[in-house]
Amino acid sequence: MKWATAILSLIVLGLAGFGIAVQASISNVQGETLVGNPHHFLLQQTTYFLIALLCCIIVAVVDPEFWTKKEIIVLLCIAILISLVSVHIPGFGKSTKGSARWISMKGVSIQPSEFVKLLAILLMAWWQSRPGCLNSSFKQGALIPIIVLGIIALGFLSQPDFGSVVMLGAVNLTIMLTAGFRIRHIMPFVAIALIGLSILIAHDPVRRARVTSVLRLNSDKTSQTTDGDSYQLTQSLSAIASGRLYGVGFGKSVFKQYYLPENHTDFVFAMISEELGFIASIACIVLFLAFMWCGLMIAIRAPSPFTRLLAFGMTMHLSMSAGVNLGVVTGLLPTKGLALPFLSYGGSSLVSSLIAVGFLLATGWRCPVRQHGRKRNYTDNIERKVWVS
Repeated sequence: MKWATAILSLIVLGLAGFGIAVQASISNVQGETLVGNPHHFLLQQTTYFLIALLCCIIVAVVDPEFWTKKEIIVLLCIAILISLVSVHIPGFGKSTKGSARWISMKGVSIQPSEFVKLLAILLMAWWQSRPGCLNSSFKQGALIPIIVLGIIALGFLSQPDFGSVVMLGAVNLTIMLTAGFRIRHIMPFVAIALIGLSILIAHDPVRRARVTSVLRLNSDKTSQTTDGDSYQLTQSLSAIASGRLYGVGFGKSVFKQYYLPENHTDFVFAMISEELGFIASIACIVLFLAFMWCGLMIAIRAPSPFTRLLAFGMTMHLSMSAGVNLGVVTGLLPTKGLALPFLSYGGSSLVSSLIAVGFLLATGWRCPVRQHGRKRNYTDNIERKVWVS
């Protein structure tokens, strides 16, 4: 899948480069207001991109099978536990807007959950592809993975980070489905998780307001004030609508003037729609769809069960993140702090996204050359009758 790897690389570089250009256009107002420097977020994002690109290259040159070594798996588990606990350590963890999701080191803030989600995908791919692992059994296919995911989910909820819990479950569930576990084994856990999440939403005024704001977006009488539950969604949709076909022009956004909170982070897509119009918005969506297609092609042709699940998991992680962000910005999903991969401002998001791309490149470069006229055998392990065998 050399062609898919090459196209995926071009798509990622194009989106990341475009993201830096967008930050140059829309983040000047926020930069001037928050730190007194209109170029602050642009310089930060450029620095983050260089660091992220270096991390991507390092991960890409490492053989993916390196991550299946037992000592590496143990280190990954320890890293997950440390990351989940570190945000609660006084003087080390950093709280913002009532959420303890960051750690601060010498003025640099890192959001560990972004990297924990990648480590969870690595662990799930390793577990489901182990030699002799019977994914159809209740214990190996469902119980043990669910216990591990439950521990990570509790760590996210303690921050609290409701969005990461949803993404963690959704991505890893698709990996388990691909690996061939029995659906009836997982349904009780899914039901319990849905009931638990519903209770958490019902008993939290903020989460409840975010859900109801989508349902009553058009009828919310307070949506035109900064106190309305639907304010961000209303402003986001207004920004998208004002862009029309060709946009108001690069750098000429009106909604970046304090009308749309978090315009350079979670709602960057609305700014793209306003300044560059419907055509640019559709182009971004097409590029994300093309990215998902290339990622799935790499996963299908990957050289081993582990790399197939790994590539599939990383592809779904980035694709779902993009889909959720676009759903939030367009009012289809409740407001949640999930960045748009490659485009939103944020060091942790950009670095983790390019690390995920690094795993895809590492797999794609090692895909065997397809032999024309010969059908590949995907059932070399009869005990595990799944497509990753």
